[in-house]
Amino acid sequence: MGSIKNTSNTCVLIGSETFKRRWVKYEIIKSVAAGNHLFGVHINKIKGKDQFTKNYGSNPFDYLGYQYSEDGTKLHPIEYKNGKWIYFGDYDAYKLKSKPDQSKWGKSFKLSKDYKTYCWIKDNGYNNFSSWTK
Repeated sequence: MGSIKNTSNTCVLIGSETFKRRWVKYEIIKSVAAGNHLFGVHINKIKGKDQFTKNYGSNPFDYLGYQYSEDGTKLHPIEYKNGKWIYFGDYDAYKLKSKPDQSKWGKSFKLSKDYKTYCWIKDNGYNNFSSWTK
């Protein structure tokens, strides 16, 4: 498990099973809580040693999200598991530095609403990666 200390960007390399990985999910949530710029890069279209590619893996940002507390002071990390949204058990709710617009209080959002993904091959990662880091 890596550390995000002293970082401002988090790049999630997305393979076939990335969205299921417990510690990947933890680092994604930790990056959101730290305020990092977060983005994903699908790597399954890069040819392997056998010259074959795999199908895209599911976007982990579709399976993770956040829920604002009823008073807008905290953010609860959530995950989609067994067909429903639940609190993410490996990371507690945390206090926000400033309250969001009141229309968001008590509501939940998928991370894919706020964070982009790219395909290394289709989106020409070799030439465009630096622009993805903001």
